[in-house]
Formats: sequence, C-alpha cells, structure tokens
Amino acid sequence: YKTAIISDGYYNAQKLKIKALKLKDYFDQIYLTDELGQEYWKPSKYYFEKCQENFRSLSEEIVYIGDNWKKDFYPGNILGWKTIGLLSINQIYKNTEVNPEYKPQIVVNDLKDIFNYL
Repeated sequence: YKTAIISDGYYNAQKLKIKALKLKDYFDQIYLTDELGQEYWKPSKYYFEKCQENFRSLSEEIVYIGDNWKKDFYPGNILGWKTIGLLSINQIYKNTEVNPEYKPQIVVNDLKDIFNYL
C-alpha cells in the first residue's frame, strides 16, 4: 500500500507535529491543507484530488480513514473512494448530525478493524 496524510490545521503547527512524530518515515505523501490557505482545508477536495493524481490511482483503489464526520469523508465520497470512520469513546464528533454524503461508508471502533476492509 501507499500511504498519505491529508491534515488540516495551521501550517507551522502541523509541520512541527509531523517532524516531532517522524511521520515522514511512515507515509509516502503528506499534505498540509493550510499550505495554500484555509479555503483548501477539508471538506475541500483539492488535496484529495492531488493525492489521487500523485499516486496515479483509480478512485476505487483508495481508502480514506478519518474521524471527523463534519469534513473528513465528503471529498473521498464524492471522488468514489472507500471511506472509513474511526469511532472512539472520547470522540468529539461522535453525535454530529451530517448529511449522508458527509458520513463514512464504514464505521469501526478500533484501528485494527480497518484491516478487515482493505
């Protein structure tokens, strides 16, 4: 598998997190949406399209994993990706009501469960 991160948040703060966690060692691509400004934050599909293009992948070959029902899944859903929502006990978006196109196609309670859907 090829892996990527598409992360919102202020650019400099996100860069520091990426460096501190050494995430470049584990991911093929890292997209910090604030690099181009907040209008490119999720649910913008800009970085989703860029990721798909850079990986030269078909929509049906991509799985997106997230936890924010308000913004994470919409871009992947409209691009035809498989979307998986990670639902945890302490999740702040657990009871968020959203339109169907914003919901993940699959919901899991544990990261290990994701492998059942790859």
